[in-house]
Amino acid sequence: MELRHLSYFAACAETGSMSRAATRLAITQPSLSRQVRNLERELGTQLLRRSSRGVTTTAAGERLLRHYRRVSADIARIPDVMAAAAAERETVRVGMPPSLPTSWFTEVIGDLREHHPHIDLDLVDLFTPEQERALKEGRLDVGILHHDAGGLVTREVLRQQLGVAVRPELASEVRSLADMHGRRVLGHESWENSGQWRDLVAAAAAVSAAVDWRFRRFSEHVELVAHAARADGLLVTRDTAQRFVPSWPWVAISTGALELTSWVAYSSGASEATLAVAAAISARPYEKPVP
Repeated sequence: MELRHLSYFAACAETGSMSRAATRLAITQPSLSRQVRNLERELGTQLLRRSSRGVTTTAAGERLLRHYRRVSADIARIPDVMAAAAAERETVRVGMPPSLPTSWFTEVIGDLREHHPHIDLDLVDLFTPEQERALKEGRLDVGILHHDAGGLVTREVLRQQLGVAVRPELASEVRSLADMHGRRVLGHESWENSGQWRDLVAAAAAVSAAVDWRFRRFSEHVELVAHAARADGLLVTRDTAQRFVPSWPWVAISTGALELTSWVAYSSGASEATLAVAAAISARPYEKPVP
């Protein structure tokens, strides 16, 4: 078995089509099909289901694809690993959710440079679900997640109060969540997917506010997404509001009612450099922004 044979299988699995995979790999379709069948025979199991609509992975094929991605990510890092080894340095890949307080993590970087100058950080913008998958597939060393993920070593690192950032033209009308009665508020889709939207409804009901909650995936283009959704407000932390919609006044939902919790996460058996980065993240206290 050669690595290229695994790359042939991965291309088929990722494109869902032998013809598209052959085009990507710049080889003929019959040759590609033959190579994949040879791989299946060598491994003694079917990896792809073939049909007139294309190909899909079997359970064994899905597991092999995840393993191949881990191996491929490690191979892609070889130049960086060798360069770091020559300089006696080590690079740690860290996932960064869009809501992470910039000033807080800037201090984490400063701590690492002071106490672990041989460690370089490779910061990757990823939402929590993508971070969790990347951690488990070995494509990420440290993650900062918004839920306590199973199968990983996790530690709570910070809590940020949630509130509503309102359109500037509504600034004089909105002083609390109760003032959002009958208005549309946009929240990140993770709240809907995790079931936490029930907490939002309960918080609004507690102040007799019938809020039109809507959920979308957004990050740096949050203001454009809000305009497109015709939202009157955004469910965000104060840090996120100051970073992405600084002209939108931010109103706390209510003291301690709803918080965005973050956990640092990494795989068991992590390297000493990874453990040092995770420890630095955990040790840095978070100071809530001044109103």
